[in-house]
Amino acid sequence: MESFILILIHFFLRNQWIAVNAGEPMLGIAPCMYSGSYDKNGYFCSNEPMPIDWIPIECTSLVYDAVNFNESLTTNFTEYDENNIKQILNGFNITGIILKNLNYGYSNFSSDFHFDKSFNNNLKIFINLLKKKYNLNIGLYVNASNMIYYSDDQDSTDWFDFVVLNDVVDYYIIGFDNFNLCNEFFIGGIVPMDNVFNYNHSLTTFEKAFNSSKIAKNKIYLEFLAVPTLNNSATEHLPTCCVTYKKYCESDHYNTHWCADNAASFYAKGKFAKDIKAKGIVVKYIDTIDPTAKCDCDNKNKFITFMMMLRGFTYSEPITDCAKLNSISVE
Repeated sequence: MESFILILIHFFLRNQWIAVNAGEPMLGIAPCMYSGSYDKNGYFCSNEPMPIDWIPIECTSLVYDAVNFNESLTTNFTEYDENNIKQILNGFNITGIILKNLNYGYSNFSSDFHFDKSFNNNLKIFINLLKKKYNLNIGLYVNASNMIYYSDDQDSTDWFDFVVLNDVVDYYIIGFDNFNLCNEFFIGGIVPMDNVFNYNHSLTTFEKAFNSSKIAKNKIYLEFLAVPTLNNSATEHLPTCCVTYKKYCESDHYNTHWCADNAASFYAKGKFAKDIKAKGIVVKYIDTIDPTAKCDCDNKNKFITFMMMLRGFTYSEPITDCAKLNSISVE
């Protein structure tokens, strides 16, 4: 890890990421999101979080996703969060915030509610105040599904006015949370390169919306899952540390229900980000990819899917030494 650590503080209605750094404001080409997840009883996965010093040196920054704030902005720290934050903050200083979930999601659309027309200007004032008062770098999370939806109505008051925000936002994180539901159509991953059946959420559709957007193209990062996705019909509650390629490669019942990218699609996602000139890729989650190297890839690389995406982003040769991930079908 080169320059700094990024911590994500998760709001119920407003989400913020805190960047921790020794001074350099850039995220680098490979920010890695750290879940810090573990199973206290050791039943589903390890009873301890992965130590921070295990994170690969290729991670140029670290993102922590877990600290919850409610609507009144009071915190609700879990025992897991307290332990992880103590581990992460040891020796680092907070230098930035990335705001998340500030726009109105199209999936919650109601004709009875719309943002006030002054929202974007007020957000700009708020960002400038944060910068002035705390000397912080400010980023903004943008949901890819929302970008597609609002591409036909970019002047909607419920969407970001990038003309107003571009000058004050230091970088944008475009994420693909819930881009598609994990079901029989998306067994090969919920963020496909091309449209699947009657679903129009794909990287091809996203690229068209992105190209037509007024977002500052020189300030973007793409955030991709590096782990499988739970099936939409799943009723079993599993901790984040269980939803891994370790479980997938053990060939138990999970690999018939989860949606999972294969080696080629991970490489393609990294390359896609580079092709649209993104500044980097945010990998989610670095510590739950294959923590015991069960997939036996690339000399037992615990972070194999991250490395596959990074190879794509840097236009390097793809990793082919991964029979179990190569064999996953994306059809």
